[in-house]
Amino acid sequence: MNITISGDNLNLGKHFNFYTQKKISDIFAKYSCNPVFCKITFAKNQNRFDCYISSYLDASVGFQSKYSDRDIYSSLKICMSRFEKQIRRFKRKTKVH
Repeated sequence: MNITISGDNLNLGKHFNFYTQKKISDIFAKYSCNPVFCKITFAKNQNRFDCYISSYLDASVGFQSKYSDRDIYSSLKICMSRFEKQIRRFKRKTKVH
């Protein structure tokens, strides 16, 4: 699994990178997904932090989530919850009964 965490004009610490990677890995493990690619980008615009998550399970299935908040941790948390909801709905839709 290739997870890339970056900041646009923003220096992210080792702890925050580890925390973010652990959270996204837990989501993929929970829904038994093995993504080809996952990119998490943070940017600071004036007094808000933008979190953008983009992931592809294969060439045809991709998920994207975006959120902006004053706190970087709350921005990450809400963006991850939206991302997890997309994966959960996809898994439920493709489930064979």
